[in-house]
Amino acid sequence: MFFLGIGTYKGNLRNGQIEGHGRFEYLNGAIYEGEWRDNRKQGRGKLLDEQSVHTGLWDNDLKHGKGTFV
Repeated sequence: MFFLGIGTYKGNLRNGQIEGHGRFEYLNGAIYEGEWRDNRKQGRGKLLDEQSVHTGLWDNDLKHGKGTFV
């Protein structure tokens, strides 16, 4: 588990970068669990915050393509 100033990460690392599957718990209470590449959300993942849940695809840290927003 790593504390990165904006939250805590538990998962895969590669060359000091968040890479592969992992879970990030942000200080504001939001949680992202899914795929990462170069410290960014990339691929399939789920973001939960106080007001919503987004499950779907991510590209370069942004929601991308099909997904479910509740």
